[in-house]
Amino acid sequence: MSKEDHFHIPAGSPFTANNLPFGIGRTASNPAHAWVALGDRAINLQSLGSVGFFDSNTVDRPGLVESLSKDTLNDFIALGPSVWRHVRTSVQDCLRSDDSEAILGKHSTELS
Repeated sequence: MSKEDHFHIPAGSPFTANNLPFGIGRTASNPAHAWVALGDRAINLQSLGSVGFFDSNTVDRPGLVESLSKDTLNDFIALGPSVWRHVRTSVQDCLRSDDSEAILGKHSTELS
């Protein structure tokens, strides 16, 4: 069983760990902000950013957490490819870890 099996990924889903599309979404209790899709779940990037998940000494990313809280991806996209890669790789690395469900599970919701 692969680590990403903690998150149900339907056969044929385009939203695998190799393809984590950035998007904007909302829940009934939260305003619109940045997410990525994984199988039949959405991972809350704003929530992860607010707890320091994307902190790193290897990528200069001032404004990252604030950009993930916006209702468009404009500010996030303006941060550039190195930041996009860092965010995507951080989620992918976590999916491969033994802590993936504990970390990402509490920062995700079922897609509807």
